[in-house]
Amino acid sequence: MNNRKLLVAALCAASITFSACNKKQETQTNEEIVPAINLADMDTLVRPQDDFYHYVNGGWIKANPLKPAYSRFGTFDVLRDRSLEQIHGIVDELAQGSYKAGTNEYRVSVLYKQAIDSVKRNELGAQPILDELKAIEAIDSREALVDFAAQQDNKGDATFFGTYVMADAENSDMNIFNLNQTGLALGNKEYYTDPKNAEIIKAYNQYIERIAQLAGYSAEDAQRIAKNNIAISNVLADMCYSQTELRDVERNFNKVEVKQFVADNPGFDWARYIEGRNLQNLESWNGGQLDFFKKFSKWFPTADLQALKDYLLAQTIDGYANYLSDDFVQASFDFYSTTLSGVKEMHPRWRRAVNLLNGTLGEALGEVYVKKYFPAEAKERMETMISNLQAALKDRISQLEWMSGDTKQKAIEKLSNFTVKIGYPDKWKDYSKLNISEDNSFVENLRCAIQFEHDFNMSELGQPVDRSRWLMNP
Repeated sequence: MNNRKLLVAALCAASITFSACNKKQETQTNEEIVPAINLADMDTLVRPQDDFYHYVNGGWIKANPLKPAYSRFGTFDVLRDRSLEQIHGIVDELAQGSYKAGTNEYRVSVLYKQAIDSVKRNELGAQPILDELKAIEAIDSREALVDFAAQQDNKGDATFFGTYVMADAENSDMNIFNLNQTGLALGNKEYYTDPKNAEIIKAYNQYIERIAQLAGYSAEDAQRIAKNNIAISNVLADMCYSQTELRDVERNFNKVEVKQFVADNPGFDWARYIEGRNLQNLESWNGGQLDFFKKFSKWFPTADLQALKDYLLAQTIDGYANYLSDDFVQASFDFYSTTLSGVKEMHPRWRRAVNLLNGTLGEALGEVYVKKYFPAEAKERMETMISNLQAALKDRISQLEWMSGDTKQKAIEKLSNFTVKIGYPDKWKDYSKLNISEDNSFVENLRCAIQFEHDFNMSELGQPVDRSRWLMNP
């Protein structure tokens, strides 16, 4: 399905006026002017009262048929494709050079070359993850399982629930530790709980069997792993909040004392886990979905240890599948992209590699990108424009007749507190602690990247919120 374009027919008249103004400007600048709304994107043969969506978007949809490698396509995808091609050119150029270890150019070059080196990855197969699989197989008690969970979560994983640091919803100036319900491989809990999704579950089980065998397990063991994985997943999914329940902000923020939380949920050895995470000094945290943790605490002591281990085996192999040999990558694509999303064709390897770099070295790439495509002068122009907009809005608020004096003061105070972020950060992210090395395997370097992001996130615990931080790539 094509992505909905946010066009409103009522704006058409305004777009015509806007285009006329632009044409006047065109005579002065000789630059190509693109209208704010292109009327050719509409399909006026459709009556708006019958199908407003196609009335507004029909022309664009006809001109942009869905491509085999996409599950959706819209104007934001057009922009994303354009920027990816630009980044591809930058990365290709960096990959040709030779750089000193420890520099961002070196990190980008090494990771990109490893990401596109299918020969080496096919040669290694599942070898890069065998140490983690063996560590799971060696678990011989529930205490050892809790230790493993703490160890993995310290590396940035999420074994049975999610943990992270972010702004306190009750005090947005400070960061707080958060516990969240588990992440589900299929996303929404309804995939597991609604009988109409039985065929998807069947395909998921076949996929887990397939990658387990690729990882070296026998057909019999792979069937056991898949069976236990879905059994544990079903239980966890039943505990999870639905997408609708997760939208309830108040229900999903539960700041509690750690001691009280531990006392209220005795079935999981939280004290052991907290010590393993080195969080003994933590006095309070956000318990997130409290109902999930109450159910989890009652269930965990009764769950079969082998089934829990098989669940972790399946999640680990699945989590790494896209970074191993081509047969793993193909298996993951066949299920997640084709079966779940209807995508018929895999994106080219360079694109997948660039997307990976965006996820691991986004600001390092962004620093090079903006020098070429968004220089400082462009940023300055936009900052001036925003400043003018703020001044104009402040003037309008001051002159409003329907707003009381106190309300005007609060509105102007809110306006003055806006943090303006244009193009790229004033201070770039420091990657000096990210140890990417050509001596490591691709998976080892990815582990380093995950560890780096985890450590960076945990370093903000108990610290004031850094409002200058960027939460998206430049």
